[in-house]
Amino acid sequence: MTTLLERWLQTQIAQQTQNSLILLDGSLTAGTYDTPVHTLTELLTAARNHNNTVLAFTKITRLRLNGHHITDFVNKNKPPCLLQIDGNATTAYTHIHFLGKIHIAKLSPSPYAFRLDIDSHIPTNQAITAVEHLIGNDLILDSYPETLRLAHIYSTFTANEVIGIQRFLAQTYGVRTIQRPNVRRLLFGPYGKGPTES
Repeated sequence: MTTLLERWLQTQIAQQTQNSLILLDGSLTAGTYDTPVHTLTELLTAARNHNNTVLAFTKITRLRLNGHHITDFVNKNKPPCLLQIDGNATTAYTHIHFLGKIHIAKLSPSPYAFRLDIDSHIPTNQAITAVEHLIGNDLILDSYPETLRLAHIYSTFTANEVIGIQRFLAQTYGVRTIQRPNVRRLLFGPYGKGPTES
């Protein structure tokens, strides 16, 4: 539910801005239960129609090439470095769609590199120009844009905020909060002590 809401907000931003870079946390992979193909396609189409460029950074990727993590291929290159993985990405699942060109980005002198997906329907020179604009206009620490780092910080609810939201939903809409069952206690009874219990 939260991912669908996030995609809706991203689509609204893509429709209301023009000539902008839109930074996303995650990949441009669709067809999963939380990112339907039509939802991500709508987002990318809205961005292109308003001359926006979508850059999606993935902190952890499972994609491999010849048995190596794709981010390992730029370790010895001098930053800023952008390497496009040629060809179409493939997966064992037929319902998975890659809607972006997959790159490996090492944007600052650091040991880190990230998977960077750029809308596959925009020309290569526009994609490279977008990354150049990002480097020139944003603070890049450890090859990761500061704007995305701040978005992570400000979009996370504190424990007090979560309690407040739960109370509001309970009072306004009668929604009940149900505690998740403790599997360890269910399986082991009073001997089910684990790291989550004191």
